[in-house]
Amino acid sequence: MIEKSDVKIIEDEQTLTFEEAVAEARRCLQCRHKPCVDGCVAHMNIPEMIRLFLEGDGEGARSVAVSGDCFPQICGRVCYQEIQCELKCVRNATKQPVKIGKIERFIGDTYTLPESAIKPPFLGRVAVIGSGPAGLAVTHDLLKANVNVDVFEKKDYFGGVLRYGIPQFRLPNQIVLDQIRNLETAGATFLKDQNLSKT
Repeated sequence: MIEKSDVKIIEDEQTLTFEEAVAEARRCLQCRHKPCVDGCVAHMNIPEMIRLFLEGDGEGARSVAVSGDCFPQICGRVCYQEIQCELKCVRNATKQPVKIGKIERFIGDTYTLPESAIKPPFLGRVAVIGSGPAGLAVTHDLLKANVNVDVFEKKDYFGGVLRYGIPQFRLPNQIVLDQIRNLETAGATFLKDQNLSKT
């Protein structure tokens, strides 16, 4: 009998190597009118993220990515860049677009924000109900505003649709758990098995 622990999940695509990420980033034309930003639902300043990365400022590039979607490790894997930012890339006219999602994924996987990026003193306390994408995003934003956050999750695991709605070959659970751990490090408290409708 095969045990669950014997099964290894393999992602459908691998993160770019540093050399591949640099080569792909160099394809960006740094357009003045930034059509890729118009195609991004989060309006992330993609050319700025790429520019900082190419200048060797990986942490700065991640900060730009985080200002747009707050979880570049996740969005770099599951966002449909090919029908959004990459579709608007001017390189589509003659060649393949810049692989923005792969660059964002590389930056998210490679660079971490300094611990001082989100720090107390806390100005208040807020309860967030649910630990899905919206709950995690609002937790991130509240922590940035120095608000203490308690996240209440009904299920016995955190991540919501990121865990049960996206297959692991596309978004490994460990990526989601890493983001939750980062939020905990920044001061959030996560409580599972909290069925608040019973109270």
